[in-house]
Amino acid sequence: MMDIQTYSNINDKKLVSSWKSIVQKNDYLPQSTYEWCSTWWKYLSESKDELHIIAVMDDREIVGIAPMFIKKNFLNKQLKFIGTGLTDFHELLIIKKNYEIVFNRLLKYFKSFSKWDIVLFEQVNNECSDYIFLMQNSVKNKFLIECPIIDIANTSWDAYVRNINNSKHRYHIRNKLKIYKKQQFSFQKINRDKFVKLNLAKLVHTHIDRWKQVKMDSKFKNPNVSKFLVEVFYQLFNQDLAVCYLIKNNAEIVAYRLGFAVNKVFYDWNTSFNPNYSNYSPGLTSVALTIMDMIENDYRQFHFMRGGYDYKKRWMMKGHDHISQNYLFLLSKPNLKGKILEQYYLEWRDQIKKYFNKIIQIPYFRRLAGL
Repeated sequence: MMDIQTYSNINDKKLVSSWKSIVQKNDYLPQSTYEWCSTWWKYLSESKDELHIIAVMDDREIVGIAPMFIKKNFLNKQLKFIGTGLTDFHELLIIKKNYEIVFNRLLKYFKSFSKWDIVLFEQVNNECSDYIFLMQNSVKNKFLIECPIIDIANTSWDAYVRNINNSKHRYHIRNKLKIYKKQQFSFQKINRDKFVKLNLAKLVHTHIDRWKQVKMDSKFKNPNVSKFLVEVFYQLFNQDLAVCYLIKNNAEIVAYRLGFAVNKVFYDWNTSFNPNYSNYSPGLTSVALTIMDMIENDYRQFHFMRGGYDYKKRWMMKGHDHISQNYLFLLSKPNLKGKILEQYYLEWRDQIKKYFNKIIQIPYFRRLAGL
């Protein structure tokens, strides 16, 4: 029989060893790694948060891990994934050959509600095993966001551009690449071998400057988020899991795309550009040059990750509308508090946001908010 063991120390040696082994042998994404989660916990957990990592044991061997913590809010406690907010896809970490048995054991434990009122499985992608089994077990859920994916296997750059759905976008790509070639810009791919040449702090400042231009705060303006980025990507680059594409004008960053390279898929996690180069469409140019490099190196996909924005969908080829979806699943305690929390996360929260956004457009409230 499989037993449950919980960990309140994310650096426990047995836990860390098993975590790394399960991720490596079962092709989980870098956002599920021990490095990602432990660094997030180090810099972005709050004082009231309680680490609650759940391990499924089979004859003293860890065969499944739920990397979670308890968020203590006013009048309720939530069990949720470590990494919330900066993680695009959350997953339970389970040895594939034992998946169904381990999943069912975890589900039974989640439903014990021993120290929490609600379990929030946020950003569960519909192309992962968790989604299938949560659906099969009729766990309540709601759609969150689209995740566009560009399929580029077995094609050439010219064939890819010819088959892009949007004809106006095809023209812009060709035009901006012509302009790019006339400049003294360089395009670089930074991986483990060249990582020493990458200054992650410069990427942070580029992101902050870009959003300052449009009078918005970059998430990296939070010093703890910046520290998280620098430390976690240092580790991921050293494991050959991270890649950064750069457009530079001599030593100055024009644009960057920072993400993960796993199984011939590039996951485009964070991107920005120097606002002084806006006239060159650095965002569009960086996507084009990145996809060009990926095609040359036999990549299968360019994954835009969270956010179903039109500018992402314009890169899709005819007949290749590949859009995955992220969902929120939840389990709530079978009492009044649980029912209220369930309704809040499934319905009321979105309604409150909708009304708030309407109110904030009223001139008086915009002035009051300093907008």
